[in-house]
Amino acid sequence: MKGMRPRKIRRLSQKKQILLLKNLRTLVSSNLTQKEIAQRLVEFGTKEEQSLGHAVLASLNVGGTFAMAAKPWFSPMAWEALIAGEKTGVLEKGIKNALKILEIGNVTGMGFFWGLLKPIGTVIVMFAALIGAREAFFPKIMDLYSISRWGDVSIAAYNFGGFLSDWWKLILCIILSLIAIVIFTIKYSVGMFRNKLDKFPVYRHYRLILSANFLRSIGNLILAGFSLKESLSSTKEQSNLYLSYHIDIVMKNIGRGYLNIGEILDTGLLDRSEQSALKVLGGRGGNLSQTLLNCSEITQDKVVNELSNLQKILYNILMPIGGLLSFLLMGGVGMLMFDLSTNIG
Repeated sequence: MKGMRPRKIRRLSQKKQILLLKNLRTLVSSNLTQKEIAQRLVEFGTKEEQSLGHAVLASLNVGGTFAMAAKPWFSPMAWEALIAGEKTGVLEKGIKNALKILEIGNVTGMGFFWGLLKPIGTVIVMFAALIGAREAFFPKIMDLYSISRWGDVSIAAYNFGGFLSDWWKLILCIILSLIAIVIFTIKYSVGMFRNKLDKFPVYRHYRLILSANFLRSIGNLILAGFSLKESLSSTKEQSNLYLSYHIDIVMKNIGRGYLNIGEILDTGLLDRSEQSALKVLGGRGGNLSQTLLNCSEITQDKVVNELSNLQKILYNILMPIGGLLSFLLMGGVGMLMFDLSTNIG
């Protein structure tokens, strides 16, 4: 119909991308051709998979490829892994690399916070319970049993509940403000100020994640046949201010005539050990894309290990706090009820 615009394709969620790639990995390992894979997606896939299958068939009919057609459905880095695998004639390897990118992203993203959900939830619930006891339970008991006769634990629970009741709004505002400041500065701060921030855990881990993704992105694009400048320009299109700032420095280094990839990428984004390794490897020449991908793997493993250790540390701090709050509440209420039953009657 005239005047109708083609329907915009929405990128799949990370979970759906992972499921689709696992399905594709199975089909590719069965030695099916790209056309046969697309036909199976059309016949037996979900709604999104059927749409992808039709797009791939249309692309193949005009001389295109699977990865070229699949671009709108995947995140930029996952697609870059696909196109790199396809260009080198090993689509299955591209699918495996794309899967790893998405799964690692999950581990370093929401997976990190999900691992802390139990201790954080415990602390929040106990705070709420102490406020509730302070507002509803303790005042009624005071009418029956003078606070001067309460035990130390009961008084501590009453006082701490009162503190939380009086100040929880301010505490919440401070926490939310700090989170907002961190989110803003982690994406938009650059220069010397940011170099100082990068020494702190959250900023350091964000930088490591970004540097691993950056190395993998340009490594895959170079492997797919793009030049270094083209790879940098493509990556910059998907970048926030922080990464764009570093890419601009890389471009300036190229303009200065630097040839060693380690010197070209010396912007402060990469970890010092990977930066040093890149300079050594860059001086030897060799396969540039593989060098970048190997450094990306090293950085990625490092950040996963560091985040895992940080998660354990936070878990071991928060769980005892939750346990202490639980003891304070239950001990305070329990002792008060015991005293009440034995001293009134």
